[in-house]
Amino acid sequence: MIVLPQYLLPFLGCQLAICGAQNGFSGSQALLGIGDTLVGQPLRTLVAGGVAGTNMVNQVFLRTTNASNQAFLNQRNRRSCQLNADLPFPCGFLEKSYPPPKSVHKLRPGDIQVIAGLGDSISAGTGALSKTIFEVGSEFRGVAFAAGGIGTWRHYLTIPNILKQFNPYLYGFSTGITKVGRQRPEDDKKVAFNLAISGSESDDVIKQAHRLVEKMFNDPKINAHKDWKMITIFIGHNDICGHACEGFKFYEDKEVSFKSFRRNMQRVLDILHKDLPRTFVNLIPAGNLGEFLDIGSKPLACQAIHQFICPCLFDDKFTSTLSRFRLRTFLQSYLWAIQDLVSSGRYDTREDFTVVIQPATVNAKIPRTRRNDVDLNYLAPDCFHWSQKLHSNAARALWNNLLEPIGMKSTDFVKDSVAFLCPTEEFPYLATSQNNAYSGGSDESHPVEQLSNDFVEMMSQRENQNRAARCPLYSRCPL
Repeated sequence: MIVLPQYLLPFLGCQLAICGAQNGFSGSQALLGIGDTLVGQPLRTLVAGGVAGTNMVNQVFLRTTNASNQAFLNQRNRRSCQLNADLPFPCGFLEKSYPPPKSVHKLRPGDIQVIAGLGDSISAGTGALSKTIFEVGSEFRGVAFAAGGIGTWRHYLTIPNILKQFNPYLYGFSTGITKVGRQRPEDDKKVAFNLAISGSESDDVIKQAHRLVEKMFNDPKINAHKDWKMITIFIGHNDICGHACEGFKFYEDKEVSFKSFRRNMQRVLDILHKDLPRTFVNLIPAGNLGEFLDIGSKPLACQAIHQFICPCLFDDKFTSTLSRFRLRTFLQSYLWAIQDLVSSGRYDTREDFTVVIQPATVNAKIPRTRRNDVDLNYLAPDCFHWSQKLHSNAARALWNNLLEPIGMKSTDFVKDSVAFLCPTEEFPYLATSQNNAYSGGSDESHPVEQLSNDFVEMMSQRENQNRAARCPLYSRCPL
């Protein structure tokens, strides 16, 4: 039985980076980064039963690659640049509410006390810091974009590391390395409330939700009734890879898959809604798997592994049936399923709970090289999972979505002129369906847009102080 891993949808965002001369980064490579030396573990298990799957994939790898191909995969810059320690956090308004709000529609970033994540291998950080294809079996949870919290925002741009600037007592983020398919009791502290499991499909998240509720109410360090919680759910790609092209019954099976996905997501959200007070849920849609069809000169090792992890997309007998257009239509149907669920009002019955779709993934693209090829620096050595660079882009994208009003949220980050957004005294809240005073009603510039312009201008004033950084996007892309 194949354990299908999470499909990767990359984001394209741009970030402020102080790139050390030793890295020699420039252009789109000049992004936030790290300098750790974390050692990965053996290639992930793709077949239930552990060692058998690892051996099988290793044999395929050894048969389909050579020394030069392996060197090509290993010699990549998958880590973002590191920021100078004296660079201040860009947002000036960091105030939390006092007393804490009773309504989720009055929730500020600093009011979040507990962070959590549910999902699959992307949320678990699989392969994020891997240097070779044999290390992709490690989950680098500390740098996962939605729930990783190792270091600071200067080292790893993640949602927890951003929120820690607003509330230094934030709790629940993951910090360590685990192995795919081998979570042990001693890993509990590393995992914290990032309960994502590699290979998960939407029905697996139901178990994750039950476990999260249990962990939160049993943790003496938090008050599950009173503390405000942010939970990010990112799931769906494995459903598509596992169900979309079963046999050749594409059109017949896809309708069943849509219904199953919606039903599973309803069960997950029902659990959280019933059992967790004071909760803000981010629901991130699956992205465009067709981006992987644009990878040119794909290393042979990646070709072999791709046919295991997503045969619907990479196996010739399916790709002839599943055209790019049909795949896009299929993904859109998954998005409609969760939109229909959330817009039904099912989760708007309490003042202290909401679910918001954060659509930054919908039209996002993998960054390209100067030759317009997919930039493999943004992918793990399996050419499929996110590298740390892409996790930092994803964190930036999700952070912006949190502040952007519903109906005006960004769905791609191709434009490198989009700034890192900040709350203000006038508009301090996380955007929900019921605090859309953000949208206003006048012809004046939207406050978020205006904030972007102000922030770009502010950061441009520092450009002369950082010419040695060799980051051409600095003035246009502050973070």
